[in-house]
Amino acid sequence: MPWEFLIKFAGGSLITVVGIVIVGFFAKTIIKQTVESTVKRFESAIVRAEEAHKKDFDLRERGIKVYEALWEKTALFPIWPRAEGITYDQLLTFSQELKDLYFEGGGIYLSVEVQKSYDHLQETISEILKAKQNGVIPDEEYDQIRDQCSSLRTEMTNDLLSRRAVSF
Repeated sequence: MPWEFLIKFAGGSLITVVGIVIVGFFAKTIIKQTVESTVKRFESAIVRAEEAHKKDFDLRERGIKVYEALWEKTALFPIWPRAEGITYDQLLTFSQELKDLYFEGGGIYLSVEVQKSYDHLQETISEILKAKQNGVIPDEEYDQIRDQCSSLRTEMTNDLLSRRAVSF
C-alpha cells in the first residue's frame, strides 16, 4: 500500500499515532536514562556520606582524647577549692605543657572556638610571666588564669555537647 493512501485513509490519524509511538519510545528511553543517572548519583552521595561519617567519627574520637588531656591540665587552677601557693615556675611549666600537647598533635583537633580560648589562655599566661617570674602568683593573676581555663573547658563542652539537657 502506498503511503499516500494510508495517510488519506486514516485522515492523518496514522501520522499522529506513529508520532505518538515514536515520541513515547524516546520519552521512555529518556526517562529510563534519567532515572538510572539519578539512582547512580544518589548511590554515590550515600557512599560519600558514609565515608564522611567515618572520618567525622574518627576525628571526634581523637579530639575527645585531646580535650580530656587539656581538661586535666587545667585542674591546676580550680575554682573550688582554690589552689594555694601556685608559683610562677609552676605557671611557666603549665604553659609549656599546654604548648607541648598542642604541638605534639593535639592542636589539629581543636575547633575554632576552643583554639581561640586556648590562645587567650596562653596570652594571659605570657603577659603575667612578663611582669614577674618569681614567687607565688597573687590572687588577681590566679583568677585571670582560672577564668581563661574555665572558658577553655566551656568551649570544649560546647564542642562535645556534653552539657546539654538529656531526656531519658
